[in-house]
Amino acid sequence: MANINLTDSRQRERAEANVDSDIPLRWTGKRIPRVEAIRKYVFSSKLQIVHINGLTYDFLYGMARELDEMDCLMLLGGGKKGKQPLVFRRGSTAYRGFLEGRVQGESYILLPHLSNMELKNAAGKDSR
Repeated sequence: MANINLTDSRQRERAEANVDSDIPLRWTGKRIPRVEAIRKYVFSSKLQIVHINGLTYDFLYGMARELDEMDCLMLLGGGKKGKQPLVFRRGSTAYRGFLEGRVQGESYILLPHLSNMELKNAAGKDSR
């Protein structure tokens, strides 16, 4: 059996959840064209935001219409200033959030896409 010397010991770091009703998700203001986001990020999951009454319907419909007209995704952030990745449970995976909105007539859908991986070109390779 090999002789192993322990040189450093530390507790496992667990990120605290930063997505809850006390601190809402924040729009960062950074818009990413839909086509660019699809080619640049690996979306591992998506959620759906739904309204609970007429007031939230109007608000969420307006958000979805704005994103649909711009044909882009809005980067979402967690925490008080919206600069942290989204962490849904203590110790779980941290994600980048991208909000997509679609509108058809009076119907809308708001989808936060979650990604924890970004695609990058190999060094020296052309993107075509």
